[in-house]
Amino acid sequence: MKKKNLFTAPLLILLFLCPLLLLTACSFGGSSAGPQTPEPEEVVYHGKIMQNTGESLLLAGAGENADSAELYRLGLKELSVYGLDGGAAEPGDLTAGALVDVVYDGSIMESFPAQFSRPVKISVTALEDDLTGLYLQIIDDLYRIDPGLNDGISLVAFDLSAVENLSPSEKSALLYLTGNAYGLETRAATYKELVEEGLIDEENLYFEKGLLFTFDDMEFSDQSFTFDVKKWRSGLGAYYFVDCTAEKGEAGWDYSVGQEAIS
Repeated sequence: MKKKNLFTAPLLILLFLCPLLLLTACSFGGSSAGPQTPEPEEVVYHGKIMQNTGESLLLAGAGENADSAELYRLGLKELSVYGLDGGAAEPGDLTAGALVDVVYDGSIMESFPAQFSRPVKISVTALEDDLTGLYLQIIDDLYRIDPGLNDGISLVAFDLSAVENLSPSEKSALLYLTGNAYGLETRAATYKELVEEGLIDEENLYFEKGLLFTFDDMEFSDQSFTFDVKKWRSGLGAYYFVDCTAEKGEAGWDYSVGQEAIS
């Protein structure tokens, strides 16, 4: 007797269609569609505004970031801005000295200054003094006096070891902003370090390629501090501000020079 074939044409068609139906179901939002792309993590950076150009901010580290020499440039376009009261604010309201929290996706674009990946908002958390701006003014005033000392230089070095009222991140910003202002290389260094590197000829007392700014004799209080500062090019080429006093008034910080000297 001939056996009956169970795999009739309709059954074969059904068996062929089942896998296609399963694949189609998975393609339309089923939970078995595979791993989903996670939402970007939001990270908060605590910083201090060093400069507001109108288009971007220069930020130095604050809080746990204050000891870092890293600086950040933050564009203000399409960025949500919140003031100290938590309400919406304008980019122009972000002033130097303000402490801020920047929310971004956790990635950093390697450049100098570094940049945040996908920043979404910035919030002011406190208002502090812009002491970096005061030091910039002191340096600029001294730089412009006796301009012959500046001829032919490519480097400006700063001995800030006696400066106790700026954090390492603020000192980094001071060097960066000074370099931008004069179009020169800047770095932190002492006289001894520059001699050891061969940049200062100690025998002839001459810094061929640069200037050395040194702050010393500094005493600090909450509302004022005293200091001397000198611009040095050689043993016979230096200018001094002596017995200076910086004080905080209603309009912010300002300073006066007790005496000026030249060598």
